[in-house]
Amino acid sequence: MLLAWLLFAAPSATPAPDNEETPEGVTSKTIDGVVFPGSVRLGDRNVAFRGAGTGKWLTFKIYTAALYATPDSEGDKNLLNGRPLVLILHYHHNVQKSDIVTSSEKTMKRNPGNDMETLRKPLSQFNQLLLPQVAKGDRYTLQLDPETGLTLFHNQRKLGTVNNLDFAKAYLGIWISEYPIQKKLKDKIIGTS
Repeated sequence: MLLAWLLFAAPSATPAPDNEETPEGVTSKTIDGVVFPGSVRLGDRNVAFRGAGTGKWLTFKIYTAALYATPDSEGDKNLLNGRPLVLILHYHHNVQKSDIVTSSEKTMKRNPGNDMETLRKPLSQFNQLLLPQVAKGDRYTLQLDPETGLTLFHNQRKLGTVNNLDFAKAYLGIWISEYPIQKKLKDKIIGTS
């Protein structure tokens, strides 16, 4: 259970990102020493960097999360409204699959808008996509495409898609719903703090 807390720990105070020009001319963002692109492709469109925050437990950085959304979502606090989204999780420590599964389900259950009975099957499908462990320096990328559902990547390698929009919203809601794992982290990644 300790690792479950580590996975979804409170964020650190994240300084304003350093900006760097990438070879393509797109400004990248550096958050707590982790470089994220200024935008990413999702299907046939670009989604832009929205915000980022680092989850910590005591003095340990566990992961840094960066959120990307379409330009028309600027200023929108409810990002789970059917627009494309990308969430990148860069891990600073090894995390076991069992800890991710336990923490995710526990957090989803706390949201009264989630019908866990309906979400159980797609959650099980998604959990089967997870690797036994993510290692320090690994990235999980979650892509919500309203037409195809939630796709999971590990270090840019596609692991699979769960084609269920309600599940996609509930899973990303772990970080950005009205009942997030940690409000300060939500505020950082949606760009309101």
